[in-house]
Amino acid sequence: MKTIVFACVIFLSVGSLSAPIACADTGGPATLNVANTTLVKNGVGQRSKMFLALYEGALYLQSKSTDAAAIIEANETMAFRIKITSKFVSQEKLVAGLQDGFDAATGGDTSGIAAEIAQFRACFAGPVKMNDVFVLAYDPNTGVTVHKNGAVQGTVQGGAFKKALFGIWLGNNPIDAGLKNKLVGR
Repeated sequence: MKTIVFACVIFLSVGSLSAPIACADTGGPATLNVANTTLVKNGVGQRSKMFLALYEGALYLQSKSTDAAAIIEANETMAFRIKITSKFVSQEKLVAGLQDGFDAATGGDTSGIAAEIAQFRACFAGPVKMNDVFVLAYDPNTGVTVHKNGAVQGTVQGGAFKKALFGIWLGNNPIDAGLKNKLVGR
């Protein structure tokens, strides 16, 4: 009996030690080029739910900042990079999670940006698998362009939409408070 318990403890310990290594990433490149603007990585962290790392998020800005509210309000080029790190993240779950984030970022009232959210959701129409990389790049002149593994999926215009989108991770009610802190370097 002791042998079985010991084997279970070792198995669970090894499994928990290997999971972060399998999910580890540098958070993407140190810089991104969006609309002829070089953005620097501001922060990077894991989005986790129930002890499962779902994706790695990295925030890119023109210059580093620890002020989440100012980042949301800024009408300047910026980007958010998502790397899927779990086989449990599907297209349906990713879109549902983003919708939950929009609800939280807008205090439950997405009516002012409902058309933009629908357009944004259409950018995630294809299958999502582990190691897919999405870049949500905001340019004040064109809006938020969604890239999947380097290919453009669509562009959504509107300052209110951009604020709600970045509010998913940086707002007063972020989808993951630990991730927010890492994105803004805390």
